[in-house]
Amino acid sequence: MKKLAFVALLVLFVAGLFVFFTGEVVGLAPKPVSNCNRIAPTIIAYTSANQSAPGTQLVYPIMVTNNNVGPGCGTTQFNLLDINIHGWTTSISTPTFDLCSGSGYCNTTWVYYRVTSPVTATSGTYDFYLVGFETGQMQANVIRVDYII
Repeated sequence: MKKLAFVALLVLFVAGLFVFFTGEVVGLAPKPVSNCNRIAPTIIAYTSANQSAPGTQLVYPIMVTNNNVGPGCGTTQFNLLDINIHGWTTSISTPTFDLCSGSGYCNTTWVYYRVTSPVTATSGTYDFYLVGFETGQMQANVIRVDYII
């Protein structure tokens, strides 16, 4: 009887060490499989006034929506990156943010993209691009906004 109790305690001790070092409980239940279909975010620019005089800042409201689908998705981190080939002053109000998956109020956010032309800018249409992507994922969407002088 003493041997059986010793073996039982030894098994519990080893199992406890395994849980302590790995964080996994084995033999009780299968580990859940992540089931998430990762889809590039939707990015929409709302530009009501994209024409201005040189040296003026234009603000573009940008809506970003998490399109991930599935019970294993949860909340994920997204990023917006601007491609500014003209060297003008640009900024994104919140370049990194968390969005939940599925439908609801927490899967969409608004950020503001600001572009300021130099006072020496000449007349024309200038393109700027925003790339939206989930941290650690390859799927991305690109949108273009125009600044017209």
